[in-house]
Amino acid sequence: MFGSSVLEVAIGVVFIYLLVSLICTAVNEMFASIINRRGENLFEGIKNLLNDPTFTGLAQKLYNHGLVDGISQASKNNKSNRHPSYIASRTFALALLDIISSQSAAESWKDLAEQRKLDLDAAKARLDTKPTDTEFQKIFNDTQTALTKAQQILTKVDAVKQAYEELELVTPKVKNPKDIGNLKLARDKLEKALTLGRVLAAELPDPLGNIQKAVINFPDGHTKQTLLVLINKTKRDATLAAKEII
Repeated sequence: MFGSSVLEVAIGVVFIYLLVSLICTAVNEMFASIINRRGENLFEGIKNLLNDPTFTGLAQKLYNHGLVDGISQASKNNKSNRHPSYIASRTFALALLDIISSQSAAESWKDLAEQRKLDLDAAKARLDTKPTDTEFQKIFNDTQTALTKAQQILTKVDAVKQAYEELELVTPKVKNPKDIGNLKLARDKLEKALTLGRVLAAELPDPLGNIQKAVINFPDGHTKQTLLVLINKTKRDATLAAKEII
């Protein structure tokens, strides 16, 4: 065909290698899909990333979160879920932030209410020195309004804390991700706790500070260090952006 037997043999060998490589790739992909190898590798990687090797802490909450659980596939025997082989970075970040911010919102509101009380005492002390000062009167009124709002929201704090206490009683029982019974119970408890916690988190005046406070309470490890670095970077970027606007 090409007038050279050597060239024809070389081209034939190349095509054979290409065909064999495509067949091997297809077979490899088929077996990887059957045994969910990528999903399992991602699962182990996230447990390591979030310092949760026993799957009883943050990694379990992440996989039980609606954003991640929604892309998991039920196995044919309906006894366990197939872990997703890919989680978009945005999905991962949103689920993680939702868990962290909701879980720490109750404590943040308690601290905020205490601070508002101190602010009100300080504002009253200043007003007592100059009772007719309109600026001091405005500061006192604004601080009193802020304290009243914080105290109103505190009525929801106990419900959130109780929901998370119930969740913490269940999560240690899920030692194996195939334990579908306890895993479903933990998922339901997490959904209830997140629903209540989001209400408090949405009302916080400093949501980033709330997340930072939660991360500070994490056990020491690369997860805590990484998140604190990202939070500090976000704060610096926000400060620079605010200065540029001004």
